Amino acid sequence: MPQRLIDLMGKTFGRLTVVRRVENQKGQTRWLCECSCGNTKEVAGGNLRDGRTQSCGCLAKELMRARSFHDLSGQTFGRLVVRRAAEYNKHSKAMWECICSCGIVRIVCAANLLNGNTKSCGCLNRDLISERRGAKLEGKRFGRLIVVERRHNDSRDRRRWMCRCDCDGQVVVDTSSLRNGNTKSCGCLARETASESLTIDISGKHFGRLQVVRRHGSITGGEATWLCRCACGAQTVVRGYSLRSGQSKSCGCLVAEMLARTGTDHPNWDPDRTSATRVATRSLPKNKEFIKAVLAADNYTCQVCGKRGGDICAHHVRNYKSYPLGRFDPENGTTLCRDCHILFHKTLGYRNNTQLQLGIFRRGQKAKQAECQA
Repeated sequence: MPQRLIDLMGKTFGRLTVVRRVENQKGQTRWLCECSCGNTKEVAGGNLRDGRTQSCGCLAKELMRARSFHDLSGQTFGRLVVRRAAEYNKHSKAMWECICSCGIVRIVCAANLLNGNTKSCGCLNRDLISERRGAKLEGKRFGRLIVVERRHNDSRDRRRWMCRCDCDGQVVVDTSSLRNGNTKSCGCLARETASESLTIDISGKHFGRLQVVRRHGSITGGEATWLCRCACGAQTVVRGYSLRSGQSKSCGCLVAEMLARTGTDHPNWDPDRTSATRVATRSLPKNKEFIKAVLAADNYTCQVCGKRGGDICAHHVRNYKSYPLGRFDPENGTTLCRDCHILFHKTLGYRNNTQLQLGIFRRGQKAKQAECQA
């Protein structure tokens, strides 16, 4: 048998008074209730009868406030003296009416008073800024710097000072950089620190064909350079990092010898690679000769935009894969800069390229250049 409806209309449960019945939800009988604070709320009948719901939510907020409430009346926080409690804000945070030593009254959150975030009505911060801006720093020392005289403010209206370093160098520094320690010298301190951290004594050690003779000097940034003697008898100056990382192993003779060795004589020759693989990847000595011949014939100048030198490459007029007879023929090549080369293949693709396509591309690019100049 269905349960008999219990009529709750007009009854009071805690702060709630039942006004009327509303539509059921999830099989539960629901009632519209009016709270003593004036708000209305829909509540399930079971929650009303067993006491789980006694208000619109205001009772829980008041209990939470009561548990976390700390009476701050009469206490002093910086320049602020707490007078009395104010209304809670929209986040249910306790607020207090405070009077500043300058006479201005402010409403401040209790948390900001207790953690020290708020110490005045704002006058304290203004006074500190004014004091710093008006401070005279002549004669004061900051690290290795002694302030000599005031200079004009910079574009951001920051006060600047001419300072003399202990190394007799001079530098102009703003007030904040001096006070917070960001600038302690004319730059000599940073160079000395970098030099000490980057200098490792490697005198007498061998790196490839190079033997370190002695320290030579330093480059910009403080990194040490070393005088080295190569196995071929030549001398050269090398950065310490280049020696330790293996970037420099000779005076240059080792690279020259490796470039002179091609094919099976090259130290990087891989006997497991087939001729077909070498052709497909263009890793053949003949391809390097083709590139050199094409670039030299065109005087290292892009044949489309006219750019000379820089990032240039040899382009096959007729496709490398589709025209095997002309793969290494300089007559089948032309010089293009990197940008024109990428644009050509992006526009006309990478397969079955012809001399006609190159001509059309060249005329189109020159027409665009003429329009830009006009």
